[in-house]
Amino acid sequence: YRNRSGKIRLFEAAGDIRSWVQIDLSEYVPGTRVSIIVRDSDWVLHSIERVVDSAANFTIGLGEADVIESVKIFYPGNTEPVTSLEKVKPNQRIEIELPKRPKKRETEPIS
Repeated sequence: YRNRSGKIRLFEAAGDIRSWVQIDLSEYVPGTRVSIIVRDSDWVLHSIERVVDSAANFTIGLGEADVIESVKIFYPGNTEPVTSLEKVKPNQRIEIELPKRPKKRETEPIS
């Protein structure tokens, strides 16, 4: 797409990118939610939430964050995280292995 200045951009990170994290999920599940808590140099906590809508790997801008306090991954519709990481350094790529989702069982109509 073209940004406001008319330059063509293929990929653009979401948020301020002084600090960032690239997340590579082991599988693409549309609607997966990523919740990140970061702390800046003044010890102020900030919450960042994103919904995975197009790919299993993406970059998130973290603003002025000095440390990532936590990264939590939620499957669509779940309130409990399927996985979480604590005390992660920003400006790096993180590979996250998601647990296998149970296969849906076939249902038979009741006669």
